Amino acid sequence: MELEQNYMIYKTGDFQEKWNAYISLLYKPLIENDACMLYDLFLSLDQTNITLEKLLMLYGSYANRFDASKKKLENYELIKTYYDPISRKNIIEVYPPLNAESFLNHDTFSRLFLNQCGSSHFDFVKLHFNDEVDKTNYVDISEKMDLSCLESWTQEKEETYLNLKPEEGKLKYDFDFETFLKGADRIFPMRYRTKENLSRIASLASIHGIDAVDMRKYVQRSINPNTHVFDFEKLKKQVYANQKIIKPTDDPYKMSPVKFLQNKQKGAPVANADRKVIEKLIKNYSFSNEVMNVLIEYCLNQTQQKFSKAYVEKVAASWIRLQVDSKEKALEVCRQENQVKKPAPKLPDWYQNTEQSVPDDDLVQQALSLQRQLGKEKNDEI
Repeated sequence: MELEQNYMIYKTGDFQEKWNAYISLLYKPLIENDACMLYDLFLSLDQTNITLEKLLMLYGSYANRFDASKKKLENYELIKTYYDPISRKNIIEVYPPLNAESFLNHDTFSRLFLNQCGSSHFDFVKLHFNDEVDKTNYVDISEKMDLSCLESWTQEKEETYLNLKPEEGKLKYDFDFETFLKGADRIFPMRYRTKENLSRIASLASIHGIDAVDMRKYVQRSINPNTHVFDFEKLKKQVYANQKIIKPTDDPYKMSPVKFLQNKQKGAPVANADRKVIEKLIKNYSFSNEVMNVLIEYCLNQTQQKFSKAYVEKVAASWIRLQVDSKEKALEVCRQENQVKKPAPKLPDWYQNTEQSVPDDDLVQQALSLQRQLGKEKNDEI
């Protein structure tokens, strides 16, 4: 293994709430501690370009131990490794573990687990993950934090706080926060302006094409006046209901992805399922709006205008492996795909034989005589 080898690491798929428990209780007895440590390291390095030398330093071990652990993760489908022999670069895709039900019903994994841990531990794990508490008739009576202490928080204090905050903590989005927050102290008080809330609001606006004025209106409607709780799901419902048509600019690829797809549909509303696919891809693959729009256009052209979730995700994953991170690269990939020619149908040997034989004189005379006779008969009929 060459220490200069380059690895690009990406996390893909939906990680469920209990994914860490699945790793600890189901996978760890089979792949052992070293592989679990490497899996955690890969997750920590999501969307990172790194050399093997740096990886080994972070892993704290030698190349042969790293390689053995990586192969275990590949065997149990927790990662996939791709290699480009031309650029000599590697891509590692990190996948979530199977949930308990899928793992214990897996033809191979479940048998290996039983063989390694025994029937007693197998039953323990099965019961542990099946022990779901029914909370249908229960009401959450947990004490909520009293945020009244922030009622006196002012814009001046907020600016001071942002200046003191570490640089990496500041939010940077293509969203008009100045208009959104102007005069919104009562509509959207300071205590709601957490990094997470502002990030999710800006992301929704960017993907669905919501301007700052409309977004402020939707946010205000999403705060319960009695409990003072900001309901993000309620905000999403209002954003999804926005069917305002936006005319394409000089560069339509700069539009928000949802509005771009809506224009492709001649202004027809975008289905919620399609919106969720777009949100998921942008979240998982960090696609810019421009790259996402080229992807949408390409998939529609390839599938007779069908926006198939499985096909779109497949193309998106391939673009990650191709390092498509700009509109120009995306358009170039599409151009190359369209230039792939279909194999010409194989023709029989006689089709290529263009050699002409010289006609026999007797045959020529017979043909001319037959033509004169047919012409005479036709004139007699007239």
